[in-house]
Amino acid sequence: MDEQSDKIQLDIATTYNNLGTIYRKIGDYEKDTTAYTIALKYLWDALNIRKNILGENHPLVASVYNNLSNVYDSKYDYEKSLKYSQMDINIVKEVYGEDHPDLAISYGNIALTYKRMKNYEQAMIYNKLALQLKLKYYPEISTTVGGTYNNMGTLYYMMGDLSQAHQYLSKAYNIISQIMGEEHKLAKIIKGHIADVEEELKSKNEL
Repeated sequence: MDEQSDKIQLDIATTYNNLGTIYRKIGDYEKDTTAYTIALKYLWDALNIRKNILGENHPLVASVYNNLSNVYDSKYDYEKSLKYSQMDINIVKEVYGEDHPDLAISYGNIALTYKRMKNYEQAMIYNKLALQLKLKYYPEISTTVGGTYNNMGTLYYMMGDLSQAHQYLSKAYNIISQIMGEEHKLAKIIKGHIADVEEELKSKNEL
């Protein structure tokens, strides 16, 4: 195909990719499995066009893998979700290197999938990888870092490590309340989790 034809096809692929994302969100909102099936069709069409024109190791191919991962995660097909997340990560690393900020998002997504699988140890590993990159590219007083601290605190609680849970939830609360205010919904939720942890620590005479 000539350059103009390639451009047209890539524009079509972008539309397919966007439609796939929209149908995934419809599926999440309406709990409609049919929407996920439609989302996957559009995403596979987008993937095939992009791979054919751009090759296997292009960032736009990686973005479709990331979207496929999100759909499979919504469908509770966690193994496939992890598979496509890893394919996304492999391309980003090859193109941009090990420390690209986009990897923090991918690591966070994998952490969430492992958490849903109740594999808390693996979830923690990927949250730590995400945090390492976020602290490199974002100020610590930011919602993205605060969100990761909150995720880690919640995981530590689920793993039974109350001391670490208290430490990371407190970090999350300090950041989120500072940015969004103490009356923000998320700040109140984190504060409630801290209270629960403190109650358990007191019952064990550890606070």
